[in-house]
Amino acid sequence: MSGAKTTSSPRREVSRTLGRCTLPIEPRASTPPLRAMRRRRARAHGVIAALSLALAAATAAAAGPDEFGYCTVCHGTNGNGNAAIRAPKLAGLPPWYVRAQLDAFRAGWRGTAAADAPGREMQPVAAALADEPTLARAVAYVTTFAPRAPAPTVRGDTARGATLYAPCAACHGATGAGNETLGAPALVGQSDWYLVAQLANYRDGRRGTHADDAHGAAMRALALGLDDAAIVDLVAYVDSLANGAAAPPASPPAQ
Repeated sequence: MSGAKTTSSPRREVSRTLGRCTLPIEPRASTPPLRAMRRRRARAHGVIAALSLALAAATAAAAGPDEFGYCTVCHGTNGNGNAAIRAPKLAGLPPWYVRAQLDAFRAGWRGTAAADAPGREMQPVAAALADEPTLARAVAYVTTFAPRAPAPTVRGDTARGATLYAPCAACHGATGAGNETLGAPALVGQSDWYLVAQLANYRDGRRGTHADDAHGAAMRALALGLDDAAIVDLVAYVDSLANGAAAPPASPPAQ
């Protein structure tokens, strides 16, 4: 319309003459600050890493029961052991120790003595874990078990047991919590009947005699000085360390 004032568009167009061509140039959009961009990128990476870990854990948990569910036949649905068939508690064992014992069974350091019936049952099971990925999955599966505190079953003289435990503390710790650096597992939280059985195995040559088993040899040297009563007293003391709970009272003297 004639005489009407022309208003400019909100999107202002800037022209630059290049030779004979005139090109419209849109104004630059404002860019977010670099620091904010970096923060958003770091958050995104953190979310991706967390999702990756969660996916890996979920995959291991989903595949575990199908691949290693047979472990629960002896060791119990939740891996807390079965005294009736002498299958120890696996729940709560640290991954490094689970791996070390699987390697020991596979190498023949454990489970080859004729008198070690439970060990002889375990040895071919471990030997069937034929490669590194399978071993890693087996260890990861064991770590999914939720440990329960076992009920004490051993009755002994805890005062004498405390004296007998003194050399054990050098590796297993004053509280029986174990020491990975020394290859010493936690004793507190393990079934007491199993500790009794393994001390007897070390003493009687069913475990710790292989030339390559340095940790086993050290245990055997200590166990050689223990008779049956001493083993019971020592393990009764270990029971008393568990969460400050007292071990069962000592058995009355034989009449």
